[in-house]
Amino acid sequence: DIRLFSKEECLDRVLQRGTTQHKMLYNDRALRFFRTFIDSAETDSYYELPDRFSWFFSSDQIDVSSVDPAIIEDMYAVIDPLAAQIHSFVLNAKSDNDVIKANNLLFDLESKKDLLKIAGGFITSSQRVSITLLPLTLLRVPNAIEILLDYIRESNLHPEQVLVEFSESEIIPEIDEFAHSVQILKSCGLSVAINDFGVGNAGLLFLSKFQPEKLKIHPQLIHNIHKDCSKQA
Repeated sequence: DIRLFSKEECLDRVLQRGTTQHKMLYNDRALRFFRTFIDSAETDSYYELPDRFSWFFSSDQIDVSSVDPAIIEDMYAVIDPLAAQIHSFVLNAKSDNDVIKANNLLFDLESKKDLLKIAGGFITSSQRVSITLLPLTLLRVPNAIEILLDYIRESNLHPEQVLVEFSESEIIPEIDEFAHSVQILKSCGLSVAINDFGVGNAGLLFLSKFQPEKLKIHPQLIHNIHKDCSKQA
């Protein structure tokens, strides 16, 4: 508890509990960033959280009676903590049909039709829906992008309301062709995110090909980061 120490000794006490054993490494970026809080430096860039008494939570009445549990495997809301409102909904499909599972790429695309139609029934114009696609779906399914855009229009959604996520762990060798397909997606108004960033081996190469709107860092990358010097670096 840093409140138990004076300002003069606080920094040394904190650094004693760190994993860095040599003071020459105290210029590490993470420690330098943390030091600004101890020394109360660069306070102009701090974001002051409002007092807890200023927060008021209320539930919006969202009609999800049309949501078929047989279609949706998982649905959860993404909250914007600064705006204190729901930013988007993440929908994942499921199927018990062995024939559909055999043609995984086709199911990956066609399952978005029902998901988008459901989302179009309850999200507002200021909210977005997030769907996950396999990278190979764009490359192997004929006219995949045009079909996806048709699904969006049929759901009374705008392309700007849809965020398409691709997992870094699913990245394929044809990265140039895939990056070109992503550029077409973005030019149509859709946003793109890289999911599980850091778990694969193509993260930085991916970023050099195109710039996603969001990076979703894999939890493994930051798990116990306060104990692992290599992760801190």
